[in-house]
Amino acid sequence: KYSDSVNILNKEQFLVIIGEPGIGKTVLAKMLIYQLLGKDYKLVNIIEKVSEAEDLWDPEQKQVFYFDDFLGANYLEISQHHNSDSVLVNFISRIKNDPTKKLILTSRTTVLNHATQVYPKLENPTINLAKHEVTIGDYSKLDKAQILYNHLYFLGLGDKYKSKIKEDKNYWKIIEHPNYNPRLIEFITNPLRLSEVQPQDYVKFIKERLDNPTDVWKHAYQQQTDDYCKFLLQTLFSLGENISQQILKKAFNARLDYEIKNNGFKKEADVFTLRTEQLLGGFLKAERDPGEVRFNFFNPSIIDFMFYFLSEDNEEKWRILESAIFTSQLNVRFIRFKKDPSIFYIESRSEQDNYITFSQLELSRLHKLLVTKEKDFINIEGGSSEIDLINLDLLYPNQIEI
Repeated sequence: KYSDSVNILNKEQFLVIIGEPGIGKTVLAKMLIYQLLGKDYKLVNIIEKVSEAEDLWDPEQKQVFYFDDFLGANYLEISQHHNSDSVLVNFISRIKNDPTKKLILTSRTTVLNHATQVYPKLENPTINLAKHEVTIGDYSKLDKAQILYNHLYFLGLGDKYKSKIKEDKNYWKIIEHPNYNPRLIEFITNPLRLSEVQPQDYVKFIKERLDNPTDVWKHAYQQQTDDYCKFLLQTLFSLGENISQQILKKAFNARLDYEIKNNGFKKEADVFTLRTEQLLGGFLKAERDPGEVRFNFFNPSIIDFMFYFLSEDNEEKWRILESAIFTSQLNVRFIRFKKDPSIFYIESRSEQDNYITFSQLELSRLHKLLVTKEKDFINIEGGSSEIDLINLDLLYPNQIEI
């Protein structure tokens, strides 16, 4: 990715780095900036709004303009001021016409997707933003090792902590962890976060953070997605992985109908398409099977976060259940249908990291919900009623085991 970015920046003079939260956009941008500083460029760090860049333009100086999270910082300006998107596009045009200037921008994928929907000038064919996007995807093991090494040796981590990572080759547990991303690496190697962690507990601390990386997604989920995006993510979570677009859309629309009826929401035009496009590359990924599109979460750590979030927000859990239309929305994340020689019954799974659990006080509510919805459930994608459906006439709260 670094070499691709260098080539685009040298050829086009500006670059937009996009990716999910914590994937390493800022790390890549800083690497590019350091290279330019070595070639006598002067850094201009734009923090508050686009117009600052024009004020700091120096025609006699080689300059690299850097907007970290440029739409996050400037989205309010663009949304509230007429033609502010034109100001940004015009500035990019000016950069491209001056060989002594470079421009590097970073953005979260979801924010950029939404902005280009609302402000078409950001996709001006003359500028062609898409041509300059570098999406940071999977890192090689060597990339991951280099990022870990840089954080270990340049953030000032003490030798006692570094020795614990070397011990028994614990670095492989980090590099090969499915939730690996640069933001988590920065978190676990930052000395300021280790003030209450003793060296002998450091490996345990690392494992806990990698296994449950809620800090990476909490802010992005709560502050950078609207309610409709949250409904879509929760719907996918309830259905599981590798879900067809048709199934996801049907379950999402059922959730919207529930929210419209019970919580005063309004149904926007083409809401499913707009929200999936906004979330793609940040929270969601789509893969095309023969004849259909299937959706998954972009990173396994998002599923970990969703477990954490729904365990903390009990009523949100019930909103998912009460709006469910597929039997799989119950047994994928919440309850398990187990076949008895004579009846079907429900038991809660003991592994809390795989299933959302219920307290004893919730069992009566769960039973009433299932009885009410018995005739409304749909078997997902040709599922068999012999496997999924429950004989709710024989189901009572004392048959639900915790």
